[in-house]
Amino acid sequence: MVKFISKHRSELIFVLLFFIYFTIQAICLVYTSDDIRWIAVPDITGLFGEFRENGRYFTNILTWVCAHSIIMRDVIYVASMMCFTVTFAKLTKQDHSFTWIAFLLTVLIFFFSPRPFFAHVFNWVSGFTNYIISLALLFSYFIYCSPIFAKKEPRGGVLWGIVFLIVGFLGALCVENITIYNAVFGVFIILFSLITRKKITTDNAAFLLGTVIGAAVMFSAGNYAEIAGEGDSLGFRSFEFAVDDIMAKIYLEIIPFYSRPFYYLHLLISLSVSALYIRKFRNSDKKPKYGALCTGIIIFYFIFTFFCNNANEVQIMSNAYKSRALEVAFTFIYILALIYMCYVLMEGERRAKAIVYIISTLIVTGPFIVINPITRRCFFADYIFWCLFTFRLVAEVITVFGITEPKNLRRAAALFSCGVFCWLSYYHIANKYVDVLRVKYIKEQLDTNQRHIDFIKLPYPNTTFDVLGDIDTELDLIEIDGVRHRFDELYYEQNGIDQSVRDRVRVEINMIDYNTSHDE
Repeated sequence: MVKFISKHRSELIFVLLFFIYFTIQAICLVYTSDDIRWIAVPDITGLFGEFRENGRYFTNILTWVCAHSIIMRDVIYVASMMCFTVTFAKLTKQDHSFTWIAFLLTVLIFFFSPRPFFAHVFNWVSGFTNYIISLALLFSYFIYCSPIFAKKEPRGGVLWGIVFLIVGFLGALCVENITIYNAVFGVFIILFSLITRKKITTDNAAFLLGTVIGAAVMFSAGNYAEIAGEGDSLGFRSFEFAVDDIMAKIYLEIIPFYSRPFYYLHLLISLSVSALYIRKFRNSDKKPKYGALCTGIIIFYFIFTFFCNNANEVQIMSNAYKSRALEVAFTFIYILALIYMCYVLMEGERRAKAIVYIISTLIVTGPFIVINPITRRCFFADYIFWCLFTFRLVAEVITVFGITEPKNLRRAAALFSCGVFCWLSYYHIANKYVDVLRVKYIKEQLDTNQRHIDFIKLPYPNTTFDVLGDIDTELDLIEIDGVRHRFDELYYEQNGIDQSVRDRVRVEINMIDYNTSHDE
């Protein structure tokens, strides 16, 4: 044990940092938005009857458990986030010799993450169960299949077949776009094995079989036929198959979020591609025909995303649809340039994995061109695959340039990670504190029969849904025993606040207002 700790000290430090951070996050989770609906479901059998909204049976069960038990919520949250983190780091570790760098790159997921992903995924009970667990299951199979890309044999055997039959089945009962992706990836692995190894193994067939069975169970839920046919009982979900509607959705709802927000990643991509291209072809007489052009496109795309995120979109002097159509074309050319540069700059397993990652961003996003509504969380898997692709290029730079470990860099990396987690933890602690405080404050005002009720807004709504601020409280989307309820109505009920608060004049204040009034 002592030798193990000494040998893996750096990795264990990062694991400990992640564990502490996720524990703080779990304790600070605020029940909000759909969580309130799950709390209102009296027993778990309702998930298969009156309260069934979709076929995400596995994660729906986990979400219900999390909503009804704080202890189980914290345990499931920490376990899920740790599994996601470790599997992501393991995928990244396969590309270079420094295990601690894999964990450092995993920290960058949170550092680079657009703030909406915190509210929609990381800090939301109804979010992490769907979007984190589905990827953790998928990545476990990704790791297992990695030797195939190097034309090597995975472990194989009946036991692994049983394991991945279960993984495939459960992974298909989490979230729809990942279910579709799992099926596509399962078919791809079998075809890739047939081409490179001339055989199909039990484990790969088992994963695909489990995925197909799970997908059949998921999409057999009557809600999907209802949405496609007569319409959604909740009134806001639909499929759009008209060409004009699809094009409008691509222009207005998909292309602005598919890759544009991740300009930090595009910076790393452009730097990595430029460095690799110069290193490999600087003194070569056989430069790739389109190498310089594609490198220029990649650099310019980063510049484009940087200004779009920090200034304004390119639509002020033109019709918005025309500018978005140009952006669609530019993004498509960018993807082709990346695939081309992966082909000329990498070889073997490294090339195959990089191309799989970049194509995966398209597959996990594709289903949303016909689905209404789509939200920022729909692009979470897309963001994670962009991270995998980016870090694959960073690993290639480390390998090609033969970068050795500078002295004390591990300590600097650990200090950086600690700083990131401390800052993010402050956001979570502040939001949790204010949520508890405002419930108490609302009750105090009702007890003194105030006509105007002050509602304290969460200080960081970009990292946590504010059910009394961000969500339209007039929407009666929750149906219980045939009666429609609003989010704020159930929030008051679940926090022991008298419903008469809804008849009072509501005044939104922030913590500065609250502290100022209570300092007098």
